[in-house]
Amino acid sequence: MFSKLKMKAKAFSLIEVMVSLFIISVVIMTCVFKYDFKTDVASRKEINTLVSDLKSARSVAMNSGRSIGFRFSEDYYGFYDSNKGEFIAKRELKNGKLYLNKDGESTFDLGNIGANISKSSAATHFPTIYYETKNKTYRINCYIATGRVDVDETKK
Repeated sequence: MFSKLKMKAKAFSLIEVMVSLFIISVVIMTCVFKYDFKTDVASRKEINTLVSDLKSARSVAMNSGRSIGFRFSEDYYGFYDSNKGEFIAKRELKNGKLYLNKDGESTFDLGNIGANISKSSAATHFPTIYYETKNKTYRINCYIATGRVDVDETKK
């Protein structure tokens, strides 16, 4: 009924299918090991949380008329009441570290360099903050007057 030549031209053998699946799986595993997607997503969440915290602190300071300071170290950041000197909120960094300039030298108290968030700081902005992960560095610029926070991603 069917000739052997026609059947052979239309179908793949089991070995051909298995070899192609093996090649595809090797390519996918190489991509997964090279790019750590889980850490990138977690780092991006931490940056988004930092950005929303900066915006929230700005709106609280502007609406209530009080001065809120921002301090950080490599493993945490927090907001404090400048008048009382006590922390209002503090968050731990799990996937990266923060520093002020590209060379890694840093002054961890932004209150000393004029980065208090208040009504009187309308024209100022934070110095550039860098958030560093295993394979990427993010540059964060916060403009107090407009409430805009820019995040730029750079690879190492």
